[in-house]
Amino acid sequence: MFILELGSTKQINSVIIDFFRKKHVKDIVWKEELESLEVQKELLAKTVNSKLVLECHIDISYQRRFLKCLMHYLDTINATIDETLYKAFGRLYSGKEEKYYHVFYPIFEIDKLDSLTEVNTIILKESINIISNGTTGLITWQASQALADWAIKTSLENKTILELGSGVGLAGLAVSSLTPCNKYIFTDCHSDVLSLLKYNVKHNCDEILVDEKNPEEDMIFSGSVKDCKVEVRKLDWEWLREGICNEIGPVDLIFAADVIYDEFLHLPLINTIRMFLENGTKAAIIAFVERNEETVRVFREKLATMDLKIKDLEIVEPNYLSWKTPPIIHIIEVTIH
Repeated sequence: MFILELGSTKQINSVIIDFFRKKHVKDIVWKEELESLEVQKELLAKTVNSKLVLECHIDISYQRRFLKCLMHYLDTINATIDETLYKAFGRLYSGKEEKYYHVFYPIFEIDKLDSLTEVNTIILKESINIISNGTTGLITWQASQALADWAIKTSLENKTILELGSGVGLAGLAVSSLTPCNKYIFTDCHSDVLSLLKYNVKHNCDEILVDEKNPEEDMIFSGSVKDCKVEVRKLDWEWLREGICNEIGPVDLIFAADVIYDEFLHLPLINTIRMFLENGTKAAIIAFVERNEETVRVFREKLATMDLKIKDLEIVEPNYLSWKTPPIIHIIEVTIH
């Protein structure tokens, strides 16, 4: 986890946070304090010119839009524009677009922003495309942010958590960083997703324990985030071998986010969940956006036919992460009868 330093004046902190969250520039509330050249310089120093941004490749097109909107606002209030703003825009204008960018996820209690001087931040490398290399697992989805928000407010002390379909790793990194869980196991099966997942977990770790270069090995990385041990493993629901539960070890909870969109994977997913529940796991917590009502209905029916119990948990709102609330999002608890 990285530390994001905020400004010396609380008035611009919301703008700094909005920049790192990639809030739509038309929705950013610009502050009159930006009329000051010194405040403009500080805002740039904490955003597009900050060390974190210069070291991490983040969306150049967004940075350009941010500066263009800022310049437009300054023009509307007849403010003098500091030369550092023009220099930053010129640098970004000549920048080359890339297939992958680092995305920042500041995590804090949203209603306490005014009292903060710095913010814990997860930085993930993600694709710019929703579908890349035949998978949707190379970007962060809203359900993983909702799952993280739910988990941060839940008692997870000394728990070992296994996540199915971890994608780029946001939920697990948030949970391992901000809850007292004991161990978090990230899993996926697509080779490109696993490679990116390993990169993200590794670069947000405080300590590296095992770093296997062979992606064919089931356990390809382990380390620690604060006091939580983390692992990245290959786990293919369609090819579960006998004894995998013993290899992974005791698991208290299963987490999964946005993994039910493909009906062909419902049975492999449910079989995986049931296998761990039969081996002592207490429950599976699954978060998903309802994009297709029929897909959700079919998934619930398949759970019932496998003699699994479903409990709908309380709907969460953005509290620690600023994610756009979709029309319908569910978080369910699955247990064995």
